[in-house]
Amino acid sequence: MNHDSPYATRAATLLLAVALDWLAGEPPTRFHPVVWLGRGIQLAEQHAPRNAPVRELLYGTGMIVIAVGAVSIPAAVLEHLLMRWISIMKGNGQVQRIVIAALLLKPAFAWRTLHQAGGRVQQALASDNLPLAAST
Repeated sequence: MNHDSPYATRAATLLLAVALDWLAGEPPTRFHPVVWLGRGIQLAEQHAPRNAPVRELLYGTGMIVIAVGAVSIPAAVLEHLLMRWISIMKGNGQVQRIVIAALLLKPAFAWRTLHQAGGRVQQALASDNLPLAAST
């Protein structure tokens, strides 16, 4: 791999993250960061203003900012710490950087799980079971 090409590094990272998603699927619910985020959003929604469009918009905007920060800040800090550790331990560590970045990126994908869910909807529709398809 050309160590000078950020595009090659990004492409390798993306391909590895997608491969990991297809091979491993999703972690159990109790360990899944997206599930944690969803639970936090559900909790916050219980306190959301109702029937006040401007307040609802401001509250929703604030939730987006907090949710993005809750995901991106820890990921960026973890990536920085891991990359620093690799640099100290292994010099350049290009392969290690790609693997770590792919592991950090992998939770952004759920293609295997979405494919399985789509298959369940397709089966329900093939059986003319619209309520099951809608609830899947």
